Amino acid sequence: MKPWPIPADGSDVTVVVHADNGLIPLGPVQQVIRVPASSDSDPVRFAFRASQVDVSRVEVTTWAGGKYLAKLTFEVSVTDRGPNLEPTTKVATVNDVDPEAGAVTLQIHHADGRYTFQLHNDQCVYDPVMVAVEAGADGVLSRARETLRRFAMDTKTPPYSPAVAREWLQNTGVGLWNSIVPEAIREQYLQLHSRISTFSIATGNDALPWELLYPMTKTHDAGFLVDQFPVTRTVFNTDRSRRINLGGARFVEAARSPANASAEFKAIGRIVAPGQELTVVNNLNDLLHLFASGEAGLTHFACHATYRNDGSGASISMCDGDFTPMMLATAKAKETLTAGRPLVFINACRSAGAEPYFTEMMGWAQQFLGAGAGAFVGTLWDVRSTSAQNFAEEFYGRLMTGQTLGLAAMHARKAVKNDMDPTWLAYTVYGDANALAFQ
Repeated sequence: MKPWPIPADGSDVTVVVHADNGLIPLGPVQQVIRVPASSDSDPVRFAFRASQVDVSRVEVTTWAGGKYLAKLTFEVSVTDRGPNLEPTTKVATVNDVDPEAGAVTLQIHHADGRYTFQLHNDQCVYDPVMVAVEAGADGVLSRARETLRRFAMDTKTPPYSPAVAREWLQNTGVGLWNSIVPEAIREQYLQLHSRISTFSIATGNDALPWELLYPMTKTHDAGFLVDQFPVTRTVFNTDRSRRINLGGARFVEAARSPANASAEFKAIGRIVAPGQELTVVNNLNDLLHLFASGEAGLTHFACHATYRNDGSGASISMCDGDFTPMMLATAKAKETLTAGRPLVFINACRSAGAEPYFTEMMGWAQQFLGAGAGAFVGTLWDVRSTSAQNFAEEFYGRLMTGQTLGLAAMHARKAVKNDMDPTWLAYTVYGDANALAFQ
């Protein structure tokens, strides 16, 4: 870990443990380690009883105030007889430890039809709260996504008038907040509201549209969450980088791209690389070589993406084959993007969605961030091409003037906000809200 100036009286780190259903906790799943200024901290012990012979996954996250530090994931094998193997030491790289004033993180775990929520800020880590997802929730979300798709695609015959569209979006966000987020978490959020400077959503294997959240009570209405603060997402078990590379820009042209793709490339080029000739990648072989080489800088896609619920997941058609998240497995294993920390922006329909893949969720964000990208930007549903270009231009322009990732995303949303076009809510931005761009 990087040098950590520990106060004379020590500093606290909160350790939170999540285990599969096969392991039943015999005590608290959250404990605080007091780190002394000049010696090692005392260990803490988490006890579980196995309910069956099985292999169970255990996940350990650590926090300094509201700041995520690191995560360890490992497996525990339980048998009714046999040798007790010597334990192995698991190690994770710890991020910068200093908690940030006003930084709030909503940690969300999803497994076996249940969500576990936990809110953190720079002063404390609240207890986790578990809720079961009601049967039929997927159908409700599918209908909502279909309406959002119609807003983007059916510009001549939209599903609602402007006034009703505004009400529909707000009610969808309020409903999501009240039906999915537990009451205890909602109350904690209201207690912290006036002190929040940035809001991070830490997720693993779900693709719920958290950017649609609209916190509201009888006496509180400050708008959509993304309208109030810089809101970003993070993926468990990936580092958060404070630096995002906008240099060495490359623009990816797919076999199926919007009519304005070339205009979008030129407009962004004028912002991030004025006076330089654009470097356009239009075949899969060159794209894979770029990510494998470790030389990738800013990589911006303007394309049509395909997403299927039949298990095949996301794909982008290039002239020489389909580009899928699975094709980044080697780059992720070798962390080839860590040295460069590039920003990857897939300006396409539903590019941030994730699909179950064996034992983990396979999606663009998970793969690129796992490979070491500094940040990832994608969409959760279909977007209008013109609005998508305007969002990208505003976003890059803000980053180039020295604004943080979170503020750049927040201002880009406001720049394209439109009652009849929910594109401004479709974008999901993964990374450290306080990260800054470099070239």
